[in-house]
Amino acid sequence: MPTQKPTDHRSIDLNVLAKVIPDTVILMNKEGEYLDIISNYGETQVPQDELIGRTVYEIGMPKPLADYFIEVIQKTISTGEIQYVEYEFPKGKQVLQYEARVIKCAEDRILAIIRNVTRLKRMEEKLKNANQKLIEIARLNSHEIRKPVASILGLLALIDENRLSMENTEIFEKISSCTAELDHVIAKIVETTHSFNT
Repeated sequence: MPTQKPTDHRSIDLNVLAKVIPDTVILMNKEGEYLDIISNYGETQVPQDELIGRTVYEIGMPKPLADYFIEVIQKTISTGEIQYVEYEFPKGKQVLQYEARVIKCAEDRILAIIRNVTRLKRMEEKLKNANQKLIEIARLNSHEIRKPVASILGLLALIDENRLSMENTEIFEKISSCTAELDHVIAKIVETTHSFNT
């Protein structure tokens, strides 16, 4: 009976993973030459078959960025440590943003695991801008409302309660209580607004 060849589970897992991960995985040598690419979502700026055998200097990458990649590759190979990189790549009128993890996988080779984070960065920027607008609205509203409240509190302090009738005294106390409560609410808004900025 022929001996059944053991299944290489690691190979199967890698192939399955390569089909579902949203990242682009690139195998490169220390000169920055593309040796192999896994990209199932068309994330490479140059067609994959045109990248193999070419270096970062030959694919239209801006030279400062290409120089930076070579530095990262050489540092990864020399130290054996994972390098985390954020960079921008121009494409037409827009600038795409990427994050990459660079890992040493052989004596003179690295794996670069690259993810397009352009959409995420834009969402973060929109949320940041929206948050700043809310903070500014809260600040303006609290200050604009607090001015007349402070004036009312000041006027109430000038009134001599002893000269008021019983009915007016009750009204006065309610006005004082409500105004003080409103002032407290405004103070909490201001406090919360300041906490957003820290």
